[in-house]
Amino acid sequence: MIRKDALHFLSTLPCLFKTTDMQKLHGSPSIFLNRAIKKGMVKRIVRGTYLNVLKCEMSGRWPDIAEIACHIRSPSYISAEWAMNYHGLLLQVPYACTAVTLVPGRRKIIPYGQLYIEYSLIKKDLFFGFRYERELNAGIAISEKALLDTIYLRRQVPCEDELELDVLDQEIFQEMSLRYPKSVQSKVACLIQRNPATD
Repeated sequence: MIRKDALHFLSTLPCLFKTTDMQKLHGSPSIFLNRAIKKGMVKRIVRGTYLNVLKCEMSGRWPDIAEIACHIRSPSYISAEWAMNYHGLLLQVPYACTAVTLVPGRRKIIPYGQLYIEYSLIKKDLFFGFRYERELNAGIAISEKALLDTIYLRRQVPCEDELELDVLDQEIFQEMSLRYPKSVQSKVACLIQRNPATD
C-alpha cells in the first residue's frame, strides 16, 4: 500500500482500534500495521489494540487513559483512586488508572507513558454505580461507588486522612454499601463513625 493510500486508510479508522477492526477493512492487517508502526503513524498499546497517531494528530484529540483502559477490556469502568481523584474525593494524584471489569485477562497491569492501567475483576452483582463521562469518553464510578470499590479491592479505607468526605452523599454511600460483603460494610460504618462530618 503506498503512502497516500495508507494515509487515507488510517483516516477512516478511529483514534483507538483493534486488529479485528482492521481485518474487516484490510486484506493484510499485520503487514500494514508493522509498516505504520515503523513510520510512527500507529502505536501499539497492547497486543491487538492500537493508537491511531495519524488520526489523533489530524483531529487534535488524543484519548484519555480512561478511554484507553475501557477500550482494551470491555465491559469495564474506571474506579478506585483514579475515579476518587476525578470527583475531588481524593486530592492525591494516582499513577494507576484502575478499570473494574468483568473480563479476566492475562495482563493485570499495562504501562502507558508515565502512568499505568490496572485491571481489577469484580463480581457481576457489584458491576454498577458508574456513568458515562463525555470528556473521558468512558464510564466512571460515581464518588460513592469509587470509594466502595477501593475498600473492596484494597481491603482497607485508602488514605483516610486525605479523603474529602464532604463530597460523598452519605445516604447513597450507605445504601450502596449494603450490596457489598459484610467486611466492606463494617469498614464503611467505622469510617462514618470516625468522620461525623459525612453526616
